[in-house]
Amino acid sequence: MLFGQLFHTAIRTADLDATVRFYTEVLGMIVADRPPIGFPGAWLKPAQAGADAIIHLYAGDAAKEADGT
Repeated sequence: MLFGQLFHTAIRTADLDATVRFYTEVLGMIVADRPPIGFPGAWLKPAQAGADAIIHLYAGDAAKEADGT
């Protein structure tokens, strides 16, 4: 599946490992380099060369609403 133009999409998750597995195993994306930004997460990109797509996964406290939910 080609995600060539889906760029800088942020997704909050309560289960980072399961979410990464879904995007990599089901949709065929690969884990991209992510700088140390102070909270758990992952960046994913398509396996196709030249595609300008990236999905940012946010987990831990960064994925919670202001009220903690």
